[in-house]
Amino acid sequence: MKIEPGKQVTLQYILRNDSGAVIEDSKKSGPLIYVHGSGQIPLPDLEAQLLGLNVGDEKEGLVRIPVENPPREEYKRSTFPADAQLTPGSMFEAKRPDGSPLHLKVIDANDETVTVEIVSFLNYAIKVLNVSDA
Repeated sequence: MKIEPGKQVTLQYILRNDSGAVIEDSKKSGPLIYVHGSGQIPLPDLEAQLLGLNVGDEKEGLVRIPVENPPREEYKRSTFPADAQLTPGSMFEAKRPDGSPLHLKVIDANDETVTVEIVSFLNYAIKVLNVSDA
């Protein structure tokens, strides 16, 4: 049975931050049981990526953490590669001082400055344990 809206889904999962540190692991907290499409998962992008998976399927990827008012920063245009297409919505990856990735989304750009939002992602690995009628 495939994951689709209205189905009860049981997942084994592990979530890691940008640095690779484990945030949550269902081996410790127990599997996640939810009704697909009901908004029970606070990561709507993750729920969308699970649609259509079957029991036994495994998947890894990135999911954006929704933030109501993400932090914004302004940088000099010269900070970015000269050939970079700096249009609103463009995404870039930079490195923090500790070497971990920093994801930036362009909000506004001109010849002098670029305004970006800092975007946070979670790395996930899931295994579908069960799918049934809710």
